[in-house]
Amino acid sequence: MLSFSTPQFIREGQQQSLTPSSAAVRRPEFDLQHVFANIRFRQPGNEQDAATSLAEELAGDVAIVLQLDTPQSLVGLSRADLGERSIAEIRQAAQRNILREMSKLQEERVNDHMIAYRIDDNPPLTPAIVLTDEFWAMGDKNFPDGALLILRQRDEVAVIDRKAPSALITARQLIDMAKHRGVDFLSDRIFERRDGRLVAVTE
Repeated sequence: MLSFSTPQFIREGQQQSLTPSSAAVRRPEFDLQHVFANIRFRQPGNEQDAATSLAEELAGDVAIVLQLDTPQSLVGLSRADLGERSIAEIRQAAQRNILREMSKLQEERVNDHMIAYRIDDNPPLTPAIVLTDEFWAMGDKNFPDGALLILRQRDEVAVIDRKAPSALITARQLIDMAKHRGVDFLSDRIFERRDGRLVAVTE
């Protein structure tokens, strides 16, 4: 069972910047079967970082990063790591890979208005599910009137029924609790999907 009130374990080496400087000097072997597009906190960088990083702004305080899943940790990829491969090819592989991992997605209905999700055997990949239409189809099925999304930790995703009483207040309280703990914190914002795009909610 997921424990939405307590922090999940932290995978060794998981605290990663969006810039390639945080990766190990010795690069792991590049394998398209282990490439993922994931969501991480958007950190400001300099011009050199922007030229080499593959991070893309997403919404609010988060960005999309390309990562390689290794036995030790998730390692950020830079343009230099791609070699002759195109970014389009990498994105297609990342999409296939996260859909494969979603077969192990664990769902916990916290209450009538809230559901938490976690990829059972690889929790740090969990935020990546938000980038798939399949995840939002599940959300629409559970909460037809819309859902708020919180990405408070790197190893869990939660949705709250948009029509639930005090939905925004509940989301803010849960985020603030995680921020106060400071364990594997990801985002301070509340999100929702509009017209196929993730956007930050104005509180």
